[in-house]
Amino acid sequence: MTETNFTVKQFANMIGITERTLQYYDRKGILKPTSYTDHGHRLYTYEDIFTAQKIITFKYLGFSLKEIKAHLYESPAKNMQETLKEQKKLLEEKRDHLHHVIRTISRVEKMADMSEINKDLLLAIIHATQTEEDVEQWLANHLSPSAMEKIFMRHLSEEERLEIERKTMVYVHHLQQLYHQGLSPEHADVQMEVAQLLEYIGNLWGEDIFEQINALEIEGDALYHFTLLPKEVESFISQAIDVYMEQMEFEEEC
Repeated sequence: MTETNFTVKQFANMIGITERTLQYYDRKGILKPTSYTDHGHRLYTYEDIFTAQKIITFKYLGFSLKEIKAHLYESPAKNMQETLKEQKKLLEEKRDHLHHVIRTISRVEKMADMSEINKDLLLAIIHATQTEEDVEQWLANHLSPSAMEKIFMRHLSEEERLEIERKTMVYVHHLQQLYHQGLSPEHADVQMEVAQLLEYIGNLWGEDIFEQINALEIEGDALYHFTLLPKEVESFISQAIDVYMEQMEFEEEC
């Protein structure tokens, strides 16, 4: 009985993928044709359908082509149950990551709707959310549990935290604008904005916690997690805060 052969077009239609994909699979050694015509055209058989089904199933489960090739040809005896268990764990991690990304975007969307925040600040918010766990872990090694409770506002609802973050970002946005206007850290407008920002944060955290934060020396790998704005803007705000604190100390001594 003569074995039925299928052209690339026929085979692609049968298994539901494109001709280009079939050609790519051939080049990568994942699904090679059973034979070729005298003119060099690819020919597939019913046996190739079974292999194609395996590939499509592996793809559905989220395996890369490199992993699929390994399972089909390089280590076909590998325990499939263990493989599926590993893949499930990987997909769960990806799901959790995507869930976190979606929550971050939703958070940024709400903040963007509430105030005029530019691209740099929006990206800063995303970065802060992305590295929040690392920041929290680092601070936990340097601050008391009660300080951590206040800083991360664990006693507040999500909406209340969002409103506080929004107001804080508005102050930072204003300082950023003043920097781009070419004002110095000592300028009255800059100092007024810094005073309002520090008063707002001080009311949230308390003066003792604010002083603890201000005294921290952030260096090494931790700098990446705490760097939110362009270096020149962060330096400007830092200098403005130093000027304000020095002025407060001077007034207390007088």
